[in-house]
Amino acid sequence: MPGIFRLLCVGLAAAIGAGASCLPVRAEEPFRLGVQTHFAQGWSLGLIDRMAALGVSTFRDELTWARSEGADGTLSFAGAENAAIDRALRRGIAPLVLFADRHPAHDGGGTPASDEAQAAFARYVAAAVRAHAPGLAEIEIGNEFNGGDFVRGAFARDPAGNLARLVGAVRRRLRDEGLRVRLVCSGTHSVAIGFLDRFLAAGGARDCDAISLHPYRDHPEGLELELARLGRVMEAHGGRLPIVATEFGKWFDDPDEAPDYMLRMVAILGAAGVDAAYWYALVDEPWWPNMGLLDADLAEKPAADAFRLAQRLLAFGRPRAAGTSARQRIYYFGASRRAAIAWGAGGRLSVSGATAFLDTRGRPVARPATLSDRPVVILGKDLRISVTGASPLADSRYDFGRAPWHYFSEGPDGRLRPLSWIDWQWSSFLGRPDLRPLAAYFDGVTAALFADGAHRVVERFVVPAGGRLRILGEWSSDDAGPEGDGAEVLVRLDGKVLARGRVAGQPFGLDRTVEVRAGQTLDFVVGPGRAPGGDAVRRRIRIQRAD
Repeated sequence: MPGIFRLLCVGLAAAIGAGASCLPVRAEEPFRLGVQTHFAQGWSLGLIDRMAALGVSTFRDELTWARSEGADGTLSFAGAENAAIDRALRRGIAPLVLFADRHPAHDGGGTPASDEAQAAFARYVAAAVRAHAPGLAEIEIGNEFNGGDFVRGAFARDPAGNLARLVGAVRRRLRDEGLRVRLVCSGTHSVAIGFLDRFLAAGGARDCDAISLHPYRDHPEGLELELARLGRVMEAHGGRLPIVATEFGKWFDDPDEAPDYMLRMVAILGAAGVDAAYWYALVDEPWWPNMGLLDADLAEKPAADAFRLAQRLLAFGRPRAAGTSARQRIYYFGASRRAAIAWGAGGRLSVSGATAFLDTRGRPVARPATLSDRPVVILGKDLRISVTGASPLADSRYDFGRAPWHYFSEGPDGRLRPLSWIDWQWSSFLGRPDLRPLAAYFDGVTAALFADGAHRVVERFVVPAGGRLRILGEWSSDDAGPEGDGAEVLVRLDGKVLARGRVAGQPFGLDRTVEVRAGQTLDFVVGPGRAPGGDAVRRRIRIQRAD
């Protein structure tokens, strides 16, 4: 539809590499930031007032089929979760209502898979939409059905195909009853490209208005790569659909880590063209006690400050990427250049037009001299931000899956074989179908031990120009079982071992300066120990000029 859509991803193609592309979004549409709530699980309706005070404009919650449909098939929507929807609408807070549960009267209490159960589910969904009309404008079908925790019964034999059939049943029922509502589909845990490919092929591409997912991850960087790859999969099924991140967040051991994480995710998601994102959750829960904006006593946590600041920044407009590489994360909010956020792998930070520098909680900070992993928020007029001077040549956190890195497996015979993307029911990784669980992924690598011997993961950097390089690396593991003996780490220059270590309970660190020539190869190799277990290794590798 030429003229209707434009890409709000300035500089993103340069930042994420050749072949990158962004999701189309309507030029006038903002990026919406909401929260996940659990009124259906008994939360107090008084929290709606807290949501309004935090600047929440949209929230995600669910309705419960078993409480809505009686034994005689009568449908009623008078429970507390329904009252929460209506009360929020009166406060101007838009609900995204999730439908993903089961009913004991249908398919033996399993996730609806039979035609009868799916028709009953569609009838229930349509009745709920009608009960909350005209305010309810957006619903979601499915919640992490790519995993085993949320599906039961026959549905589990083909979750992607059965979900597509279920969505189709809901779409037909809504159409037959003349109900107009945006239908958001799937709610996958992570950017589950393999699962979504099957779901779209089975009918999801036809019946969904948008695709939803939960991009949980340790570090936000690299998410734009996964979203771009998902966009190309959608194109293969007839066209790109909008994306909604209906949950995002992280298990934070330290609540002070949440603000940096939230603002980085908001910038990356918004610049990639995602429609909206919902922070998990408004309040800490007993089973997820460190992810909320509020603690269990409803006191504000550092994440609440970041949420307010994000809403303030988003008022300027959707984030737009302006860095010249994946290691330079510079995002302007809107076109006015009055607000921005910047972080990255290093280099001298040059800023003109700034009137204030803030941390991710909105507190004033000194003007930073260099780009770092800690984001800085910049306010001003006609901002101009760039990175000059020396910056790292490579950083595995920022560069994973793209130049200047190359990825291989190394078998017992020493032969190198290239790794390629493997799409499955969870996040994609670089690997080979015949060597699983061997993998390279955004936060680490996993080696494998088979009957024929050790199979290692090789992350290769090709030296672009001669000189002196400083190599900084750390490898760690929290995966070693009682029988495992950890993993072996090798660093090689043109095949010659520069450093060797073992990750088994304690991390292995490296800080080494070497003289190199253009075209030489630096290989960072992780191999399995002699016993199974502990072969999944987290790593951060940085290479910079030492001249």
